[in-house]
Amino acid sequence: MKHYISMIVLLLFLLGVNTKCTGDDCSPNWLPFDNMNSALKGYDIMTGNPFSNGKDPGFRQQIFVPTLKNAEHRYELHSAFTYDNEVYCDTKMTTDISSTSKEYRKFMRETSKSGVDLQVGTETEVTAGIDIKGASISATKKIPEPFTRAWGKSHDFQSMQGLFSEKKSLVATSFAKCQLYEVIIHTFSSIPPLMEPFKKSIKELHQASGADKNTQLRIFKSFIRHYGTHFSIKTSFGGEIVHRTVFSSSTKKKFDGEKIKKCEYVRGSKIFGIQVEQDKEGCSSTDEKRLYNEQGSTIVSSIMSKGAPPEKDIYTWAQQDFKSVPLKYQLSPIINLFKKKYLDDGLQVSAEGIRKWFVPLYFNFCVSMYGSECSENNGCGYDDQCPSDTDCVGGPTESHYCRAWSSWSCQHCSKTAIRTRMCHGCSGKTTETKEMCQIESSCFPDKVMSYNTGSWGSWRSWEYCPKGTWVVKLQTNIESYQGGDDDTALNAISLRCNNDVGTTIKSGYTNWGTWRAESQKCINGFYGGMLKFESYQGSDDDTSTNAIRLICRDDNQWYKSGEGGWGSWTQSTYCPAGYKIVGLQTQIESYQGSDDDTSLNGVRLLCRYFG
Repeated sequence: MKHYISMIVLLLFLLGVNTKCTGDDCSPNWLPFDNMNSALKGYDIMTGNPFSNGKDPGFRQQIFVPTLKNAEHRYELHSAFTYDNEVYCDTKMTTDISSTSKEYRKFMRETSKSGVDLQVGTETEVTAGIDIKGASISATKKIPEPFTRAWGKSHDFQSMQGLFSEKKSLVATSFAKCQLYEVIIHTFSSIPPLMEPFKKSIKELHQASGADKNTQLRIFKSFIRHYGTHFSIKTSFGGEIVHRTVFSSSTKKKFDGEKIKKCEYVRGSKIFGIQVEQDKEGCSSTDEKRLYNEQGSTIVSSIMSKGAPPEKDIYTWAQQDFKSVPLKYQLSPIINLFKKKYLDDGLQVSAEGIRKWFVPLYFNFCVSMYGSECSENNGCGYDDQCPSDTDCVGGPTESHYCRAWSSWSCQHCSKTAIRTRMCHGCSGKTTETKEMCQIESSCFPDKVMSYNTGSWGSWRSWEYCPKGTWVVKLQTNIESYQGGDDDTALNAISLRCNNDVGTTIKSGYTNWGTWRAESQKCINGFYGGMLKFESYQGSDDDTSTNAIRLICRDDNQWYKSGEGGWGSWTQSTYCPAGYKIVGLQTQIESYQGSDDDTSLNGVRLLCRYFG
């Protein structure tokens, strides 16, 4: 779920950090850089919190002595310790989302590890020949089961766990790190010197080898409280800024996880002073407003910093004088120090004797320290696999997952595609639709609108606009009033198409009358019509159809050309939604000689679907 995005600043500092003290003040407290002692301390992996706003509560008392006095009576770094002298500062925006404590722990582990893994296993020398309850130890290295649930006893992690399980929340985190130093402790090739208080504690462990179990348990707890469960063999130092938002259940169901991740990146970038083109990052200003400003959308939002306070922008922040703090580490079980080469000769203790009683308590850590097993909670908010746009429901013994969405499937004669998924123990959408389908023309056959289809005259051939075009102008041929002579009124109709050459279609016409001015142009086409016609007049003069009007999709107004003055308007008729007028057929009465002429009688308009 990690999302590295766009902004990388590379800063190379040549700090000139020395491994020897060269100044006037070369005291035993001299260090190559400030706060290096943090890399030499014990660490309690159960109570630690890499995202604490300040000091990580997992650090315990110092174990190792970093320096020794050389022949010149000056202090220098012991050969068991090395660090990066040419510093590479890499600041980059990273965004992650979590909806279960399992996902959140994985995120913490991935962002906190300084090696391939956060932890290395116990060494075979340490566990060989030890009777460990509930564990089968052979020649392989092993991480004690409780420590696979790192940070489980920290206040922050338990708070997050409650938000996941009780509030069904989603946590989005964006952060920037600036790494300045890396310290490595070489425990295989060297013997790092030990602090005097740590030596004293080791002797207390040695003395407890012959004590009763209650005494051993008391001394075990005291040692863990002072020195923790692990020590760091590789520690990265620097500074960090973190922006974290806890979204409500209702919000996470409205937005897919990728949208929330992109918006958290935009939000964090603004806070950190990174210029972003918001819409191009996949989070519009409307999306951001809905996510962060609507009532009830978020539960809590916070900014945390380490090493240096937040600045106006990330560039300025990255160039500050940092009080470097541990950002990443690789941890080794503290019992890996309980070996002959570290303890026996110098301290006159038996590392094997200590291991025999201490290691079983260590592997049964939760019972030893807390009085009961550190059982991992299961179910909703803990290890469910419900997608972020759903809520987990049901008990801890049930399955909680959704299968992958099916492929989009187009429905017959519909623009709407559908996809489905099957969910167990997850409440949310199982069907989604969106308009993305091309509809076959057979789904929308042409429609004909007919007007005044009387008995006079014959139907002429259909005429159509070229394929893909439609009617945009109307023109009529009108014979003006003839006095005592025979009147015909509307004689012909001409419709202009919107192709490049402006094709006109007429169907049929007679030679009486004159063509009147075209209507204004209807760019998006006509979709309905009405006719004005005079009913049968008996022995009087018949004119039949006198006028036609078409309604335009642009403005829903009726467009007209010339019109005759007799008759009344028919009820208007319309094409179905998505259709436009593309064709014309007319019913024309030919010249009747001395009899009554009506000329144009019936009209048919063809509607075609364009979507």
